[in-house]
Amino acid sequence: CIDEHGPAVNSEKYDCVPCSNRNLAANISKYIFCVYFPLFVFFMAIILFDIRLTSAPANAFILFSQLINGDFDLMADGEIPLDGYKYKFLQVLYFPYRIFNLDFFVDYLDPFCFSSSM
Repeated sequence: CIDEHGPAVNSEKYDCVPCSNRNLAANISKYIFCVYFPLFVFFMAIILFDIRLTSAPANAFILFSQLINGDFDLMADGEIPLDGYKYKFLQVLYFPYRIFNLDFFVDYLDPFCFSSSM
């Protein structure tokens, strides 16, 4: 990345985004809150309510969730032009499926980085 830019931690391709070192604590806390806190809540709900994810209906839903998110890219590698609100709307529709891939809110945030020196 060029000066004053860093790799975006919530981008699959680690795109370079404008970044400053003064937001380091805020960006780390945003990352922890959007990645690890929902994961903790999800697993605590499974433990507290004794949810069986290996039952037949749950197993089929989890398999479908992984297929729809893993194999079918929303933009078909750029072949389908989805911009702005259309792309965000499709991401909201996919949210129930992304939960079972343990992919919660990171895609809904604007790209951010921890530090420009990383």
